[in-house]
Amino acid sequence: MLLAGESYWLSDVIFTDLRSFEREMVSYKSVRTQENFIAIYDLRSQTKNEATFGMISTLVVCCVLMISTAITTKTNNHLLIHPIEKMIKKV
Repeated sequence: MLLAGESYWLSDVIFTDLRSFEREMVSYKSVRTQENFIAIYDLRSQTKNEATFGMISTLVVCCVLMISTAITTKTNNHLLIHPIEKMIKKV
């Protein structure tokens, strides 16, 4: 695909369709020939992996919080509520 002048785009992905965090642009200007070289990397697969790992870590944190809440509730019932109920029954 011809971009402008003598510049060519050699990919089936249109880089303007990529969001800013899904692409990385690297440029190089040749000192000898004064030519500009630009490479644009598609980072969509890394972005998808980061999103997946973020969701997994959120689920793990939620599970840990649910388990710790259940354990804390059980311990509180055993150490606090039951002795107080026994004392109230005796009185």
